[in-house]
Amino acid sequence: MGGSGSMGSGTDVGAGGSNGAIGTQPRFFPGQWGPCSATCGPGVATRTVECIALQGITSNIIKLPDYECEGTPKPNAFQPCQVQQCALNDADNELPVRERSLTPTRSFKWDYGDWTVCSASCLGGKQRSTLRCVDVKRRTTVAWSFCDAKQRPVDLIRSCNNDPCPPEWDIGEMSQCSHTCGGGLRTRKVRCVRRISRTGGAESTLILPDGQCPQPKPISNEACGLV
Repeated sequence: MGGSGSMGSGTDVGAGGSNGAIGTQPRFFPGQWGPCSATCGPGVATRTVECIALQGITSNIIKLPDYECEGTPKPNAFQPCQVQQCALNDADNELPVRERSLTPTRSFKWDYGDWTVCSASCLGGKQRSTLRCVDVKRRTTVAWSFCDAKQRPVDLIRSCNNDPCPPEWDIGEMSQCSHTCGGGLRTRKVRCVRRISRTGGAESTLILPDGQCPQPKPISNEACGLV
């Protein structure tokens, strides 16, 4: 199965920043490809694609809702795959798909599989159902080509992760050094916030006391210009 590369590690995330800077804009990063949905013949492989970012100079990876990554390219979460060609041991396998579906010894039907990963970690996201083609007699998943494409059901979508967002650190950009030589200071704004809306803007974020953020507070200043 081709196209199984992943960029899910923290090293890959850091390399994607502008000039290696930490705390850059959120980006989509894909996980590892899952197994092919069919053991032989055409199938579909899936993987998770999450919106993530690095948090401050601690380089902690944080997962964000998909809308935080709007404007950045999103890798595919599905791709066609084929582990091997199906063996022609059964007589019905040698028939065209249309005739094969009419063979009384074997029948196939569409069925819903697992749900995809929720598109948001809080404040409500969406999940889409996966489809599979099932051998009714053997109760096993087979390649989509065995099922009638005209009878393929619609995708199911449901809401998920409707809980409020937890408090988190909102980290601003580091300022320029206060002195070019002899020692200076770079500063940035670090606030404990809770996202309360998907609309964006100041109204969508509630500023909280630092003590309500469970993670250690990232540094808000650092020495610079020491040469």
